[in-house]
Amino acid sequence: MKCQRLLTVIAAGLLLGSAHAQTGAKGEPAWSDLKDAYKYDTKSPADFKAEPREDKEYVVEHLSFSNSKGETVHGTFTRPKEAGKYPCVLLLHGLTSNKESMIQMFGKPLAAKGIASLALDAERHGERRQANAPPSIEPMVFASMVQTTVKDYRLALDYLKSRADVDSSRIGLAGYSMGAMMGSILSGVDDRVKAAVLCVGGDPVKAMSANLPEAVRSMAASVSPSNFIAHVSPRPVLFINGKQDVIVNGDAAKTLHDAAKSPKEVIWVESGHMLPPDAIQQGITWLVEKLGRK
Repeated sequence: MKCQRLLTVIAAGLLLGSAHAQTGAKGEPAWSDLKDAYKYDTKSPADFKAEPREDKEYVVEHLSFSNSKGETVHGTFTRPKEAGKYPCVLLLHGLTSNKESMIQMFGKPLAAKGIASLALDAERHGERRQANAPPSIEPMVFASMVQTTVKDYRLALDYLKSRADVDSSRIGLAGYSMGAMMGSILSGVDDRVKAAVLCVGGDPVKAMSANLPEAVRSMAASVSPSNFIAHVSPRPVLFINGKQDVIVNGDAAKTLHDAAKSPKEVIWVESGHMLPPDAIQQGITWLVEKLGRK
């Protein structure tokens, strides 16, 4: 997918996708308004169902629960075989991808180093993809999808606290592409995320916000990751981006990097949007260092 295609998806989603857009005030949006876009029901915890999956190396469970929209959310929890209380990393996949891609990229390598993981399919992805839906995300639902999926992960954070095999005080996050955008937002609004690796992420929304109709500016602000990333501080964040990436280009990446506060680290890799294995390994090593082993 070309960079312009991704920008078009997001812009169209902002323009067409929300019936709830309010008239936005001029200037930077208030943090209280941004955070309110990701409120969720804490009084009625989701009923998570966990079904074991056969795996020779790790404990693997298929998860399902109903979110506030009445949709069934599907996920996978992975941890080492040995009984114990493990740190856990949330895994957020990219546009048109699925939870399995993040399990292979991050989940199993993390389990090999003594760290559990939980990956969800974003709305309209993976097991949540509608049978008659096109292979790519419909533009008008992009913004709504971001908000819904971030709220789903907040429910998942509640669930992790209930697990005897998870140390809920040591929760990390790894996001890839769209998952890095969502991960910026999630980490900003929920301080239970203690460290975040954001791979090939950026903010393609910010540059176009000023040109959007005033009536949808608040929706644009609510899915612009650079409006949230500063609120991750003082928790650490690592950005990994490709120098030749034409999907999330240098300008979009730097918009997000520059908005973040310390402690932050930025790694530029000689690659495009698909990072090489050694760059992914850098992210895994960093998470292990920040969260610690079992």
